[in-house]
Amino acid sequence: MSKHNEEMKIDYATVNVELYKQLNKRNQQYIYDLDKALQAANVASLQRHSVKHDMMQELITAQKQGATARQIYGTVSQQVAAILSGPKEDFSKPSPDLHLFIDGALMIGAMFMVITGISSQSSFGIVSLLLNFFFGGFAMLIITKSSPKYLGITNFRNNKFLIRYIGMTALAMFVWVIGMGLMGLVPQAINPVLDGTVYIVLGVVIIALRFYLKRKLNIRGTIF
Repeated sequence: MSKHNEEMKIDYATVNVELYKQLNKRNQQYIYDLDKALQAANVASLQRHSVKHDMMQELITAQKQGATARQIYGTVSQQVAAILSGPKEDFSKPSPDLHLFIDGALMIGAMFMVITGISSQSSFGIVSLLLNFFFGGFAMLIITKSSPKYLGITNFRNNKFLIRYIGMTALAMFVWVIGMGLMGLVPQAINPVLDGTVYIVLGVVIIALRFYLKRKLNIRGTIF
């Protein structure tokens, strides 16, 4: 069941009143002021009730240890700003799969494009090289998510981990090889082979783009 559907099933008009009664005076005042501030910020009614519901549940437990709403959430203004800005990304964790895929695709695709440009006997066309971004990115995603850095593993003597890592790396390489084979099936009419210099220039530009996006999107958890 989605969080939205769960929220729709909660009778906030009743539940929040009961939760509010369990708060001490100081925390009640905080919730009251917060609700007024959220209304002034035009936050939707359902979101306001949902936020108060979650906060009051936490406060009921926390106030037993003497904690106040201000100690937990900061000032009302600070909490309103945090709610309006949405949940913050946890920078201690690896980036989303899409970001890891993009990083791997750009790295593998750019390297292969430069190598193709340097090779005088390469027959890979531009469409084949573009497809390589997809297959290379997918392969790198598999390898990255199986790596010790991504999983936070420091004991490299763990046989189960090594077997799994080797197996997933082999699977990733298999996917990439299959992709390379499929690239050779692209008709030459729509897959022209460009001058090697063009490939090298494109590869260098894409490498630069990869480093730019890595910094811009704060991509974390990659192998390289």
